[in-house]
Amino acid sequence: MHITADDPRFMSEFDAQKYVEMLLRSQSQSVVLYTHSHVGLCNFPTKVGQMHPGLKGRDILREMIDECHKHGIGVAAYYSVIYDTWAYRTHPDWRIIGADGQPVAERSRYGVCCVNSPYRDHVASIVEELCWNYEFEGIRFDITFWPRVCL
Repeated sequence: MHITADDPRFMSEFDAQKYVEMLLRSQSQSVVLYTHSHVGLCNFPTKVGQMHPGLKGRDILREMIDECHKHGIGVAAYYSVIYDTWAYRTHPDWRIIGADGQPVAERSRYGVCCVNSPYRDHVASIVEELCWNYEFEGIRFDITFWPRVCL
């Protein structure tokens, strides 16, 4: 669910109940639910990051977690680290800068941020927000590596 906000209709008709119905049809016992994707948008109301505008304030993460737990499906929260287009565009000082002095994302599909910048505190704050506000069985951190050396 690395879904951009390029079109205001994106995510506006998401149906958590139908989503979980499909999980049940596939006999899923657990699922990894996107909380924060490569595009840097959150699928829940956040005071720290940027919520996907297509959700219009709707907390689909809570809807999905509640629906999964109601049916005995375990939940892991997915969080994309490093690949974060929203943070990359909003905070240029958080970007990974390559040996050539250019931002790495200029050659990538997504903005890439350096955890040796204030971006690290930003990620920690959103993850703390998730842990205080939602019940899930685990967290799946994705892209926990540097795609290039950051200067």
